[in-house]
Amino acid sequence: MTVDWNRFIILLLPIKLRVGTVVAFIRALLAGLTPTYDKQRSFEADVLYKINHTSQVWSIEAVLNDIFDADSRRIYIKDAEYYKLTELFPDPELKHVTLQPDAGGDAWVIHPDELYKLETYDFVIMFPYVLTTGEESRARALVDYYRLAGKRHRFNYELKITKRSSALANYEYGKMYF
Repeated sequence: MTVDWNRFIILLLPIKLRVGTVVAFIRALLAGLTPTYDKQRSFEADVLYKINHTSQVWSIEAVLNDIFDADSRRIYIKDAEYYKLTELFPDPELKHVTLQPDAGGDAWVIHPDELYKLETYDFVIMFPYVLTTGEESRARALVDYYRLAGKRHRFNYELKITKRSSALANYEYGKMYF
């Protein structure tokens, strides 16, 4: 509820004191109260917004869409791709297959090479356009504020629809990873 201070001052005065000089004097006394009240209301709204949004996927999506894509709401979060370790088991004892090096020495365990090249993330945030540096910093700060501790994320820019013409310079095979 917003308070109309001009009306509030007049309504609190007795009828006989509702003259121009008294009303102007009281308005002058309360001139500093109005900006403070407005700041308090803004702070309240910010705190309620932060309280109502949690680390759940729908909530982080809602926060990002409210700020960066309020009209179309195209920002979404998906699970990261997980690569399972491929193991070979030649016998029922379920032991790793090992190879002896040609020159002798320690045995090697077989692992796919792509496991060492990939970085692991818990979730991927999909943006329909490339963010500027300032927007990206703000998006990272928002996600870091709402995500659970220990969860890692990555931004993925799908360039199906570009918001800015400079995004075309970074186009690579329909997707841009950062």
